[in-house]
Amino acid sequence: MASSAPHAWSVQQVSDWLTSSLELPATVATEFQANAIGGPELVTLSDEDLTNELGLTSLQARKVRRALVELGVAAPAAPAAATPAVAPAMAPAAPPPAAAPAVAPPPKQAAPSFAPADLERYSSLKAQIASLQALQVGSKVAQAKQHAGAQQARLAAAHQALPGAQEAVAEAQKANVKMEEDKWYPGKALGGKSKQQEKLEHTRAALAAAQKRLADVQAAISDGQAQFGEAQKQLSAWQGKAAELETAQRTLEQLVDRMFASPAWQAAPRVAEIGDALRGLETQAAEARRGVTSYGRGAQLLTGAAKQLEGALQSLRTTQVMNMVGMGRGMAFAARTGMPGRMQPGGLMGDMVELAIFRRANEAVSSAARDTAEARALLGSALPQVDEEILKSARAGLFINMLTGGAMMDVMQAAMVRRSVAQVEKLLSQVLPAAQWAQSNLSAYQGRDASLRGQMDAKRGELGAYRSQQLAAALAPAPTGAAAVAAKVEQLSLI
Repeated sequence: MASSAPHAWSVQQVSDWLTSSLELPATVATEFQANAIGGPELVTLSDEDLTNELGLTSLQARKVRRALVELGVAAPAAPAAATPAVAPAMAPAAPPPAAAPAVAPPPKQAAPSFAPADLERYSSLKAQIASLQALQVGSKVAQAKQHAGAQQARLAAAHQALPGAQEAVAEAQKANVKMEEDKWYPGKALGGKSKQQEKLEHTRAALAAAQKRLADVQAAISDGQAQFGEAQKQLSAWQGKAAELETAQRTLEQLVDRMFASPAWQAAPRVAEIGDALRGLETQAAEARRGVTSYGRGAQLLTGAAKQLEGALQSLRTTQVMNMVGMGRGMAFAARTGMPGRMQPGGLMGDMVELAIFRRANEAVSSAARDTAEARALLGSALPQVDEEILKSARAGLFINMLTGGAMMDVMQAAMVRRSVAQVEKLLSQVLPAAQWAQSNLSAYQGRDASLRGQMDAKRGELGAYRSQQLAAALAPAPTGAAAVAAKVEQLSLI
């Protein structure tokens, strides 16, 4: 902002002061510019001019007037009433001025009242919310979720162990049956009856152990199902309490909004002041959000275009190297065999590879050009200049590959690629600053959006505190005597 006195400001300086110093919406500055309000006009504007002629809200007009007073500019005096001209000979003698009658200050507005049924419902909801909050519902839900998850994991582990335990029992039963039914085996003559009995007892013990393991797993599943079911019941109960708390809070909020929606409360000075401030902030926040959306999309398009151009440049430089190598090999082949260079083995394959690279580079450049054009249409004339001719060429495709071969054709192709590289480099040199500019504006709008959201939250907090104060006063027992007078004075001061 210029350091000169306000009466010396230009129209642009007045506009900058409104948006930067006072943080008023851009629409206000636009209206001042449309009416060519510079410093000489600014210092003469009355409050009626600000609201009736320039369309400011009463809150915005007060903000402008207060800022001007701080800069040493007094409010302009009200114009004197016109009096009819009277000839000197006919003019009556002016009576002596009479003392102005004493005028009592206007009485303060009494606080609007609430319906008794609404106050009763408000008290009931407050008590219900306090009772639920005392239970620490949120932490209880989290604990119940954790417990239910642990029980579910335990049950899953038991189910996972069941097939193995069943298979072990089946194997042990098979071995035991075989041992029970086998009356003779080759080692019987050597081992004797005691050896056979020992093996039989071993299979029986293995079967018993497998059966016990299966029974333990089945018991764990049964117990896990019971524990998991109980954990789910607890979780459901606490989730019900959480839903009850959320419903009560939402109902209370709706009730308070309705209680303060009456014309009497909306006309209360404090409510009107906060409402004006909120509406002004919401207008500015809407503008900031539009800026975030526009510049966010623009920055995304331009950054993507820059990356595509960088990739295309890398591809083109690769083809330049391939072209130089191919030319060298072709000349060597021609010198060695006396045949044209294009007849060298692999020459056609190299041309096909170059063609694929050219096609990819062309697609990247064309896509980058489309994205850049879209960003220009979105962000308007403020976007840093991007050459329209290069954009037009890029959208159509900058270069081609010549498959006819031959040294002359290779030279021509190299020249075309060099020209294309120069064009892409120029386009990239313009797109990069445009992307940085869009990103810088995006960051500024994001910061402004966050600041305005914070200011709106603070104003909503003020409104909530004021409402709570008024409701508490309405619910408080009626005082008597001096206390009643003091309470009434305090209540009036809050209106």
